[in-house]
Amino acid sequence: MSAAATRRLRRVAVFAAASLLLVLVAGALALRQAGEWARAAVESRLQAQLVPTLRIAEAVELSLFPQPAATLRGITLGDDTPDLRVDELQLRLEPAPLWRGEVEVAAVSVSGVELVLRRGADGWNLTRWLRPGDGTDEAVAPPPVERVTVEDARVRVEGEVAVEFADLRLAAGPFVPGRQGRVELSAQARARTPFAAAFDLEFVSGFALADGAVRLDAPRLDAQGELDRWRVTRGEAAAASAQWSPAAGPELEGLALRLEAAAEDGTIALDATLAQLAGDGSRWTGEALQAALRAKGAAGQWRAELAAMPRIDADGWTLAGLDLAVTRADPAQPLALGLTGALAGAGAGAPLRLAIDRGQLRLPHPTGHADPLEVDFSGRALLEPQARTARADIAGRFDDSRFDGTARFDPAAAPPLTLALKVDRLDLDRYRPPPAEEREAADLGAWRDWPVAAELAVGRLEVGGLTSRNARLRLEGAGSLKAGR
Repeated sequence: MSAAATRRLRRVAVFAAASLLLVLVAGALALRQAGEWARAAVESRLQAQLVPTLRIAEAVELSLFPQPAATLRGITLGDDTPDLRVDELQLRLEPAPLWRGEVEVAAVSVSGVELVLRRGADGWNLTRWLRPGDGTDEAVAPPPVERVTVEDARVRVEGEVAVEFADLRLAAGPFVPGRQGRVELSAQARARTPFAAAFDLEFVSGFALADGAVRLDAPRLDAQGELDRWRVTRGEAAAASAQWSPAAGPELEGLALRLEAAAEDGTIALDATLAQLAGDGSRWTGEALQAALRAKGAAGQWRAELAAMPRIDADGWTLAGLDLAVTRADPAQPLALGLTGALAGAGAGAPLRLAIDRGQLRLPHPTGHADPLEVDFSGRALLEPQARTARADIAGRFDDSRFDGTARFDPAAAPPLTLALKVDRLDLDRYRPPPAEEREAADLGAWRDWPVAAELAVGRLEVGGLTSRNARLRLEGAGSLKAGR
């Protein structure tokens, strides 16, 4: 090749390189300009549907290789104190469907999320984000999404229940009708009210989408951490299925709960099952709730079994048809409590109201007789979970004595349990062991040490062959007994 031909070839190569560089610079400038236009377009289109102010801090980053993609950075929703912040959101599209005029999302990746959920007198702030529609908006089906990932997210819930979910991570997909998907979520939960709690949470489930309905297959939640003074070593919640549809509302089937926890003074284990829970979003009705609680501590070994029909609505929740049995496995001082009625509450930490239709307390007989002392009663009780206090109005009978009055429990008081009862008649002689009885009387030492103050107004008191009317008996801590008129 001649020198002139070589020089011409070099000029062509330089020209081609310069032209390619010019095309790349022009393309970059075009993408940059397109990114500014895309930011304005996205802000405008979304703001038309939102009440809080939406801002995107940077121009949308657009790319074509290896997949068409758009990246948004610095997203905020709200003015002075935004309810939502997102550091980065990336949307990647499948290239092949674009040639057919279709959109299929290959992946949505979100990172650096801070979300604040607040509940006020007018409800949750989340429900006020969208502008009310005018009835002319046409429903638009979302495009298929193969995978969604969320990393480094934080969600803070403010209100009667204060909870923060940190280091939240989510991986889910595909969101395609007719295809089976899977969702995996993990987070660290911290609560301040109504109880101090710290848990590591993991949730997994299969899911499917069809005709606007969402179905979860074998959802499972695992939790470990601390609740108040308890260390939860095992916390599990699993269901056979859960689903929601616009026509039928939400429905849950085959729920099973398992909890094991320990504290310095004892351990507890809870097993519960619920056959079904269904509703329309504002009212839920459950079938066949059953629970068993086992506790072991300084007060002995206890077991409680419960059966009920749960109801949930806008006013709170109710366990109707409540059937509760509590027993203490202590050969020296066996105790048994059974009652039927209903238990109702209005939310986490709110007071609980217990209506007792029929109850029976079985105590060791003071005479040491093999047959227990049975106390039948009914009444109403108010339980305060946050203050850990309770008070009750009760009425009932034991043997041929009838009584009514009040009971109060306050762990901060001394003594914590106080009783004020009116008894129509009381024969104390029948509760003393006969002098000639060789059988040893029950050990009442623990009874005398109960932290209880009891005030009894007795219409007719019989003791030692004597009868007294309108007598008053007072039992104070350490078992001291005082009598008066």
